[in-house]
Amino acid sequence: MFDDFFNAIAGNVVLRRALEVACVGGHTVGLCGNADDFPVPVPAAFSPVVCRMALVAPCPCGNLRSPRPCSCRPGQIRRYQQGDDYRHLLTADILVEIVSPTFEEAMRHEPEEPWDIVLPRILEAQKRPIPLLPAPPAGRRLAAIDFLKTAYTHLAMTPRRLRQVCAVAGSIARLAAADQIRVEHVAEAAQYGRLPV
Repeated sequence: MFDDFFNAIAGNVVLRRALEVACVGGHTVGLCGNADDFPVPVPAAFSPVVCRMALVAPCPCGNLRSPRPCSCRPGQIRRYQQGDDYRHLLTADILVEIVSPTFEEAMRHEPEEPWDIVLPRILEAQKRPIPLLPAPPAGRRLAAIDFLKTAYTHLAMTPRRLRQVCAVAGSIARLAAADQIRVEHVAEAAQYGRLPV
């Protein structure tokens, strides 16, 4: 079922990449969007890779930040996003906002890698050791740690979110066959740690 879902979301580069990273590390994925934007049902979990997924609408009508008009009032959206379902979504390791494609994006037919090509890459990455953030030599600074510290402050991360970002950065580094977590891995992981408000 997951291979059908993965192949059906061709064109959504961010979601496909997020799912690939999630599969490597067994991360949870929170999707914020409208179920109508998916051509096939969103699976809750799949194998042979361990990854759990949940889809929650961004507002009661599901059209917030989409090309379709949102019929919700600001107060309704605020109350909805303070509810249990939406708050639970925010605990996922990787957060991805799903927005309806524009007409031009929907008409674009660029070839995408099918699941049977992506899966071996994921399984190979899973065999690699989990890289860690390197310890800076005495008296020196390290770019990846400096970047992580800046992201922690500017994105107002909680300690839990910081640990999630580090874990996701490790999975990204495994996909890249890197021996340690680098700035680019932290940067990609940090962008999966929040949704637009």
